[in-house]
Amino acid sequence: MRITHSFVVAAAMTCAAATCLAQGGAMRSPSLLGLPESGPLDYLWGAGSNSPNLATIASADAAPQQPVSLSSEMFEKSLAGESCDDCLSCGTCCDSTFYARAAGLIMGRDEPNEVWLSFISTDPTSAVLGTRDARSDFEGGAEITFGWRVGCNERIEATYWTLDAAESSGLVTDSVREVSTSLNLGSLTLGGQPLVGFFDNAWQHRITRRNEFHNVELNWLYSPSCCGCGGLRMTGLAGVRFFRFDEGLLFGAASQGFLFNMDPTQEAYYDVDVENNLVGVQVGGSAEYFFTPCVSVYAAPKVGVYNNHIRHHAQIYRGDNAFSAIDIRSSRNDVAILAQLDLGLNYQINNCWSVYGGYRVVAASGMALSDDQIPQFLEDVNSARTIDAAGSLILHGGFAGAEYRF
Repeated sequence: MRITHSFVVAAAMTCAAATCLAQGGAMRSPSLLGLPESGPLDYLWGAGSNSPNLATIASADAAPQQPVSLSSEMFEKSLAGESCDDCLSCGTCCDSTFYARAAGLIMGRDEPNEVWLSFISTDPTSAVLGTRDARSDFEGGAEITFGWRVGCNERIEATYWTLDAAESSGLVTDSVREVSTSLNLGSLTLGGQPLVGFFDNAWQHRITRRNEFHNVELNWLYSPSCCGCGGLRMTGLAGVRFFRFDEGLLFGAASQGFLFNMDPTQEAYYDVDVENNLVGVQVGGSAEYFFTPCVSVYAAPKVGVYNNHIRHHAQIYRGDNAFSAIDIRSSRNDVAILAQLDLGLNYQINNCWSVYGGYRVVAASGMALSDDQIPQFLEDVNSARTIDAAGSLILHGGFAGAEYRF
């Protein structure tokens, strides 16, 4: 902590000192007093020749210099795409060809649609377990970016981020009144036994949800201004993106007289898994405002149209995996829209290092969610095979990281 504090204090003192020096007013060189109009040098060039005049040179050196203004001249140079060396230690960037970023993420998703699964057997109007009982919590993750500055105004970036695979569950236990399922199991059997014998009048029901996210991007960025010395800098973006969202729901029952993990032959499970693979193009940009050459805030939106290749797998099996009632696989392609917005704060420590942090929201439509794949009648194979891709997904949370310029 002391080392980090020292870096921040040193960077702030450097920026303040450089600003004061640049705006310190007129600077004058000391005059040379009493220099003759002619002297020994006339002997070398000859009297009356065009020899250098030291008095003239001294007079020219004594001319006052105009103060430099960070807020006007340097910013105008930046907008004109000129060298950013005048931005002091916090603003030089044109001489950096490559850069890398690493950040930590903590994000969560919005609540899924509620599908009621269980009720108390003696009270059919009750609802004691649903898919929202396995709601996802905020999960940690990581993001890495590698960039190549093609020119002073253009760069190419490759980004990958992911969140830790999340698993959450809900459980209901009632050995007195017992629990039954709201799902219509029809005449399905499992190992020669009616499936309702596992799920109705059971002692325990449990719902488990699994989530997994992966994101890969390759973007081209263009900024009319070379670097940020102050004021507002705009950047445009275009690129390709792959986004993957896997979700699974596992609804289990321990039949009458048993609890989970007592006897797997007395357990039954209904498993629904969907995999969304979005591939498409996106456009966007960023607006970054510099309060000083070292401190800026930014907003970076982007949106794209994607083909969503969806894979779906549904099965009902006994706890020991010896028998299954249904085992269905299907796939389809659909159109999806994916948008992202980053709001952040950036602090430039020196020419090479900067730190940043902020808030991110990712929203997608045209998604297949596990909750939406549960049919009204499970024994209707055609209905169970049909993929519902009308769902939506929202991810949001914070990020913080650092950038290094090579």
